[in-house]
Amino acid sequence: MPHSRGPTEKRHANLLNETNSHLFLHCRVTGQLWSLFLRLTGNSWTMPEHTADLLSCWIRRGGSKSQKKWWRIIPACIWWSVWKERNGRCYENKSNSIQKVKENCIAHLYFWCKQECIEEVEQLEAEVNNHLFIHCQIVTSLWNRFLCILGVSWVMPKTTLELLNSWLGVGSRGKKEEWWKLIPSYI
Repeated sequence: MPHSRGPTEKRHANLLNETNSHLFLHCRVTGQLWSLFLRLTGNSWTMPEHTADLLSCWIRRGGSKSQKKWWRIIPACIWWSVWKERNGRCYENKSNSIQKVKENCIAHLYFWCKQECIEEVEQLEAEVNNHLFIHCQIVTSLWNRFLCILGVSWVMPKTTLELLNSWLGVGSRGKKEEWWKLIPSYI
């Protein structure tokens, strides 16, 4: 994906050399979006060389039974988000952070699922929340720092709901108790 800063000529040269396979499959930003959704669905994947190959494999692979309906929307969602970000960088000199691109992509998927009346969207929402609040690298790092400061050993639960229930059940006695209750809301 072309960067938003730099001479106009350089950005336009990047556009001329850009292929759909690079932009939609192999670009660094796009790769992070694919990784996000593959982790959310519990899949591992070797990215094919071309977009047509990806679509063929993607539709055959499916996802779990409960993921089937929204599984097919994921490629279009990623590509739409990448295309919008690319155009913002190339033509409007606007650039979002990778975290914002991920958030936009998840928001698009959620919105499209709601428009298609996909009932399993609540499951998707729960999986996204679990990833964003527990398993994302940045958040995991924050959790580890807070727990280290408090001198607590902790095995992170799989879901946000499990985390909150066990967090309040363990607690810390004395002066640290107020801190303990506030930590999940700050991460």
